[in-house]
Amino acid sequence: MNGQMRLKILIISCFFTLIAASAFGQNLFESYTAAGGQSGYNLNGFVRGGLYAGLDHDNAVYLPNSFSDLSLKVTAGNGLKYKAFADVRLRLGAEFGSHIEKLWLNEGWVAVYSKWLELVAGKQIVKWGRADMFNPTSKLNPRDDLYRSPDRGDLDLGNMMLRVRVSPSGFLSLEAVIVPFYSPSVMPTKVMSVPAFVRIENPGTIITDPEALSYAIRSDFHFRGADVGLSWFDGYNPLPGIRFSGIDIKNWGPPVEAEILLRETPYRINMFGFDGEASLKGTGFRWEMAFMNPPEDNSGPEYVPLPELNWVTGIDRSFGNWHIGIEYWGKHIGEYSTPEVSPSFPEADMLEIFSALAPEEISAMIRLQISSFNRLYNYQIEEYYHSAGIHLSRSGGTDLFRPELTTVYNFTTGELLLITSVRITPSDGISVTVGGEYWQGPEDSLYDMIHRPLNGLFISLRADF
Repeated sequence: MNGQMRLKILIISCFFTLIAASAFGQNLFESYTAAGGQSGYNLNGFVRGGLYAGLDHDNAVYLPNSFSDLSLKVTAGNGLKYKAFADVRLRLGAEFGSHIEKLWLNEGWVAVYSKWLELVAGKQIVKWGRADMFNPTSKLNPRDDLYRSPDRGDLDLGNMMLRVRVSPSGFLSLEAVIVPFYSPSVMPTKVMSVPAFVRIENPGTIITDPEALSYAIRSDFHFRGADVGLSWFDGYNPLPGIRFSGIDIKNWGPPVEAEILLRETPYRINMFGFDGEASLKGTGFRWEMAFMNPPEDNSGPEYVPLPELNWVTGIDRSFGNWHIGIEYWGKHIGEYSTPEVSPSFPEADMLEIFSALAPEEISAMIRLQISSFNRLYNYQIEEYYHSAGIHLSRSGGTDLFRPELTTVYNFTTGELLLITSVRITPSDGISVTVGGEYWQGPEDSLYDMIHRPLNGLFISLRADF
């Protein structure tokens, strides 16, 4: 047995030891904290297992994803002056046909409080903005939209940061965040059919270069019946771009044999955000606006997007135990020009042209192709975009049966996303979730490239402790 395996067994054993200790000592600590106001802790989490089923290219049923998850959450503090929180995750299983064995810290931070000050340091998930389905002002955390989980909150990934929040009055609060390292979001290329002669290099889960620092500031104004926020972000977009890093021509042919090297590359942006929410007679209103612009010294490369203006409006209301939210998202691309080539990876027939071109002409041709592909997944192929989404859910009552439906349609691209689920809770702490995901788009759209491995049905069983 190697050292890595022994370490994993030791960690898992510690998990279950702590769970057993929690069952014995939790009431003691809770009563001690309540009676004396002293420090205590709370230990909880869940164990979850599930699978996804879909159709392969021959329309045969297959199981691309199966998982067994453990989440261990520890909260400590006195509830008055400080608090510490950690969420440790373990996942074993298969993901898109590949074995996965992953242990990571989803969140882990310490906070200290005073009457008007909050200071938090560590790995956190911080979402700015007020909208639910479209959230353009939030750039502090990476995401993994390909993560297979019935809980959509699992798609948000923690990020190392230092956050300070000052509340000098009930009307105003100010917040500043420093993100010292760069953690990228998961790219959609993970589930795409990439040509064999194209290799995409991943820089890793975290970049500790001193120049990778990002910062953001925010002010919130609290009015009677409404809240308004202004924000500024100067740093690296969590979603990286794809950069052409070189070509290795092994044989000039015919046929030409070559390998095109691409690399996921972070890029810096400046973004101003404006968001708010208000309530009137039981109906909630939400809005966001975000103007994103890469700095002038960073514009031009094929992996850096064009400036863009995003706006979101939405309403939500509850009817008994049912809740419905409707949102609209629009986007305008600045400095727009029509892409010169189709948004796709270089194709095999392109290699045969290389023998008649100079090296700089080959590089220019590939960069042009990659630039169009970057514009595809950043939704910058067209000058304007319009989308709408609906979220319907039920909660409350006996909580035995909780259906949920989310659908988003992009009127510009014709792409449709449909996610539906039903959570059944037969007893306390036990839940069964069944549902499905449907991604569909026209030929050569982003959803057309990723829909097959994502479409399908899922089932999950979860036990909370």
